[in-house]
Amino acid sequence: MINQILVRTDGVPLFIEELTKTVLESGLLRKREHDYVLDGPLATVAIPTTLHDSLMARLDRLTSVRRVAQVGAALGRQFSHELLHAAAEMPERQLSDALEQLVRAELLFQRGTPPSAQYTFKHALVQDVAYASLLRANRQQLHARIARAYETHFPEVVRAEPELVAHHFTEAGLSEAAIEYWQQAGDLAMARSGHSEAIRHFSVALDLLTRLGEKPDRAAKELEICVKLGPALMMVKGPASPEADAIYSRAVALETGEESSARFKALWGRCYCSMASGRLSEAAADAEELFAFAQRLGADDLVLEGHHAKWSASLWCGSLAAVDEHSQEGISRYDCTRHHALAFTFSGHDPGVCARGVKAISMALSGFPQRAMELGAEALTLARSLSHPYTLVLAMWQFGIALQVVRQRRSCGDLATELIELSQEHDFPAMRGAGMFFSGWATADGGELEQGIALMEQGFALFSVGRRITRPYMLATLASAKADWWLAEVHRLRGRLLVARGQHDEGEACFRRAIEVSSEQRATMLELRAATSLARLWNDRGRNAEAHDLLAPIYGWFTEGFETLDLKEAEILLDVLASAHEA
Repeated sequence: MINQILVRTDGVPLFIEELTKTVLESGLLRKREHDYVLDGPLATVAIPTTLHDSLMARLDRLTSVRRVAQVGAALGRQFSHELLHAAAEMPERQLSDALEQLVRAELLFQRGTPPSAQYTFKHALVQDVAYASLLRANRQQLHARIARAYETHFPEVVRAEPELVAHHFTEAGLSEAAIEYWQQAGDLAMARSGHSEAIRHFSVALDLLTRLGEKPDRAAKELEICVKLGPALMMVKGPASPEADAIYSRAVALETGEESSARFKALWGRCYCSMASGRLSEAAADAEELFAFAQRLGADDLVLEGHHAKWSASLWCGSLAAVDEHSQEGISRYDCTRHHALAFTFSGHDPGVCARGVKAISMALSGFPQRAMELGAEALTLARSLSHPYTLVLAMWQFGIALQVVRQRRSCGDLATELIELSQEHDFPAMRGAGMFFSGWATADGGELEQGIALMEQGFALFSVGRRITRPYMLATLASAKADWWLAEVHRLRGRLLVARGQHDEGEACFRRAIEVSSEQRATMLELRAATSLARLWNDRGRNAEAHDLLAPIYGWFTEGFETLDLKEAEILLDVLASAHEA
């Protein structure tokens, strides 16, 4: 007998233990003082060939209590006496006797005493076998009873863990009730920044809705779920991800027959995905439509989000005057108490923080570095007060761009360290990439080129998966590319490369184009940078007076930021040009 058990179990400890108990409980062995003997020929003993068969055999011999094991299995690996009693629908005495037998058989472990006792299946396989022994129809009825038991007797669990009720309604085949609870679970996960969890819950709700077939209110319900799923996808996958883009395209395509806040959210999401993906003409058109849409609906929160769409699209399109107008309107309208909840229903971040962060970038580009630093610091302070991780990493990212524009290497490096740590903690891979990029830039700018560039390339690879709009800016910071908001710098860098190769006329043309573009965009900091490059070229070619006349008025326009590298370099060059002119 021992040899057969060893052969059948392959030496697996759990199987050995369970199979031995099966044989002992079968009555085929007779206990003596120090050992057991067979009561019949070995050939007549049926030994289960698998662990599953062994466990099933043990349950079959406990026919009077198998129903309790099945109810427990449907509840989960662990369950309470109170919940089991509510779901089993049997007298307390009968239930207690059954539980005692299961505990004695070591199929269940018990902690505490009824009615406060907690039970745990000895092994997940025990639960699986008990659950598998249920017929499909009985299984569905049981899950329905469990779901109703939660609703009737455990409202506090329903509020705290709606996904439990959702699961049981799903297994019961009661999809409409399940959808409502999966939505509640998704909302709760979003509120505690459990974005990946929220994606799972909303996705299940959407899948169940799809299987329901056509119903009169289906489009409205599908739209409602899509615009809840969208922000979670943006935060985890990135707004340029195929998943986020697809869910908002699906939402916009739904016909509900009315202008509603849900439809506004769908259009807003598509606009943001278009921005992040670099489809700037589409984003600009959607932003215009959103702004008009918000004015028609008139709701305070939607009007704020209409401005939000405009300031975001305007930045990436290089319309800095529009950025200033709409971001300032956003700052004026924003009230934290009323508007922070918008972070959970639109792009996944707080609009008041974003208004300050985007305006900081605009101020840096426009030649107001001091104001840019103030706004970036305000955005960070507000973000830290909100206890919303994604808003905080977004504020860091926006401030990091502003710091790069005004070439504040040390501050950018310090910010990058915190951004990487926070993104790692909350599983925001794209934003971790942004932090790595900033850190690499600060390292390279500090003189460690090889190490810095390697880090920038790693960060770029991570970040650009979720936000393709920033690829040109990041590549230009590395050395090349194209994008409207960073186009002047792209032309300037191309000019520097051409000059380094001895193609002075072609380089000069690029510098002139950089000055022209930055002037049109009112990006005075970039205009100064381009003018400094052209003035330096002219100085090298003996055109000192022209160089001075070009650079002096642009430098003279500035009223702040004289400690920044761009203004210091321009000042030094002007002194050189003035000395050369006097000589």
